[in-house]
Amino acid sequence: LWLSTCYGSSYKSAYHLTPQTNYATAYRTFTYCCPGYLSANGNCYSYCPQGCQYGDCTAPNTCTCQSGWTGDSCNIDINECTEGISGCSDVCENSPGYFECSCP
Repeated sequence: LWLSTCYGSSYKSAYHLTPQTNYATAYRTFTYCCPGYLSANGNCYSYCPQGCQYGDCTAPNTCTCQSGWTGDSCNIDINECTEGISGCSDVCENSPGYFECSCP
């Protein structure tokens, strides 16, 4: 008898063994990764097939980007200068992943 339930990133499966003698019942628990997760070193980790260039894979197919980056795989630079989110009062110079303010 298999009993399986998906909890977060992994299945916990209990296999009920009944020996020929009816004196004892043994249970074994196995861990399997849920869909969208991969197994490594006995743990389940979320999988992002597109990769997360400047971020982390935090859920299946979901990247959480570092500051200054956007896109499905965190590979698109946010131009803080043209987006108006830099806070620069004078000159704003955008670079990949960050920006700098300077005086003229």
